[in-house]
Amino acid sequence: MTRHNLLFSIGSFWSACLLLGAAWAESPPAAQDPSALEQKAASGDYDAACDLAKLYLLGKGVAQDLVKCVSLVKPAAEAGHPRAEALYGYLLLNGKGLPKNEEEGFRWTLKAAEHGDGAAQFNTGNLLLKGTGTKADPAAGVGWLEKAARAGRLEAQKRLLDLYYNGGDGIAKDEAKSAPWARMAAEAGDAWAQSVYGVLFEMGTGVPRDIDMAGHWYLSAAQGGHPRAMFAVGRCFEVGEGMPKDTAEAYYWFERGAAKGDFTCINALHDLIPGMKPEEIAKGNQRLAEAGLKPVPLPPRPLMLR
Repeated sequence: MTRHNLLFSIGSFWSACLLLGAAWAESPPAAQDPSALEQKAASGDYDAACDLAKLYLLGKGVAQDLVKCVSLVKPAAEAGHPRAEALYGYLLLNGKGLPKNEEEGFRWTLKAAEHGDGAAQFNTGNLLLKGTGTKADPAAGVGWLEKAARAGRLEAQKRLLDLYYNGGDGIAKDEAKSAPWARMAAEAGDAWAQSVYGVLFEMGTGVPRDIDMAGHWYLSAAQGGHPRAMFAVGRCFEVGEGMPKDTAEAYYWFERGAAKGDFTCINALHDLIPGMKPEEIAKGNQRLAEAGLKPVPLPPRPLMLR
């Protein structure tokens, strides 16, 4: 089986989310009522203060009010509450409700990380990698990412996977080192990581080469909606490696990916359909119908090579 080249660069994605901060970005439970949170926060409940501050920051259930957000979170942060420290760090880093100050933002984010906040550990790692608010220190950055990843932070597992597989931000490319983080994120159910883990098994990189395991993870990723994994699964069925040879099933998965605009799946259909028997196409279309789908009108072959 030839390499599927499933990986794509997500560096720009990580740069965009660098200062997002999972600590504040996680939405408060829908059942929470602003007035109830206000009462709890007034009684000294710092968790409630953080939840209410996020509502004011995002304008959810209340009118957006960054001044109110800061007034809620700053006292909690100064009292040493990790979630509040993380949120206050985000506000400073991004100039939300108070003047932007990356150095102070990093300091508060680091405090939260040192106090065990997993999202702050993730953010601290990224800030050190990028040199935002502090001197760049890739080794220390990776150390914080590893803490967050081992504590179960999916975004940290994926960040480490990307760093080692693609290299960047002062970290040398080392595909074998990406395997443990791919496994963690794949087992957590992330479709992108599952597709990468399939590549590692297909190539025997950081794990023993195992085409059946590659097929297993490609299928998991495809079932999770990853278009390029749909191509990989289709290829497995087409050539009979990692999956039993089944042209109709290959057609089904290529159609699924083509419906999402994946050029490799469109190219694969251009190659596959002319050699298919009518009954194989009918079987593939039946599979699509069972999934509530129809075959897509096949566009011209993309210019990019399969």
